[in-house]
Amino acid sequence: MCGTIGAASIDLNARPVEKPIRLYVDQVTEDGKKVDFSSGNIVFSSKAHRVNMDVKTINFVHRKMYVGYFLEGMDSSETIVKNTDSIDISYTNLAGGNDTYHYKVYDADSNQCLADLSVSFRKNYKFWEQARVKKQCYLEFLQEKEAEISELAYKDLVTGVFNRNYFEQERARIDVKKLTALVSVSINHVEYFKSKYGIFYTENILRTGVSVMKKCAPEEIKICRVSENIFYFWFTKPVQLEVYIQDIKDMFQKKEEESDVPYSFSVGAIYNNTVGKENIDELIDRCGKMRLLDEKHAEAKFIEGKMKML
Repeated sequence: MCGTIGAASIDLNARPVEKPIRLYVDQVTEDGKKVDFSSGNIVFSSKAHRVNMDVKTINFVHRKMYVGYFLEGMDSSETIVKNTDSIDISYTNLAGGNDTYHYKVYDADSNQCLADLSVSFRKNYKFWEQARVKKQCYLEFLQEKEAEISELAYKDLVTGVFNRNYFEQERARIDVKKLTALVSVSINHVEYFKSKYGIFYTENILRTGVSVMKKCAPEEIKICRVSENIFYFWFTKPVQLEVYIQDIKDMFQKKEEESDVPYSFSVGAIYNNTVGKENIDELIDRCGKMRLLDEKHAEAKFIEGKMKML
């Protein structure tokens, strides 16, 4: 054959050389707008919601093919596409950082991989995705969790007041000279309440007792539940214990009249009038002994009431 630059010949018996299949990225868009990647680098903004890559296939031989693609680190398996002429890949809400798309063309008959393409790109970090911001957020998260754990460690889940752990901690570090008075209160006949009314009703009685102690206090107090029915707390400001105890009695009596439940409590209350002579353990012991005496009187009265009912 004659051509513009000379003659050419064709060997009719020769087998045609099969040219390799080509894959290339034709177009990249971010939220519908084209992204310039002429420099070879594909970069999406931090605000990008939907990113698209239009991948095209150049095939010089007629054969049946299919395509598989996946995003490294995100897709657990390849997505299979039957139409290989144009593949429009779309992802939404990608995190900031570097990613890589993988594309492969397979022979439909043999499942052999005929061509593959890897496309690396970057999405800029949002403000909160930056390393220093994530570190700060993580620290705040740890502090929040630490506070929650601390609360669980030192709070009584039934009544909402402090528990025995907190009481022991405070006892070890409290300044006795700052205490004006120490009080121990027991909600009596808890076992009777549990057998007659059930555990949940009994817990409600304990919560009622805590509410009464707080409402009658002339200052904010830290109540500690040290056992099933015994509570301790202290005052750091001048207080008239006789008035406080009477207020508790009056309120408990009112609660009893409203609910027809035989509320009963015992109190051990002492002034810190031996400053410098007693340590905190001795004060707690003296206060506890006073409460025990009151408990004996309450128990005798309770038994007497039950005998009358018989």
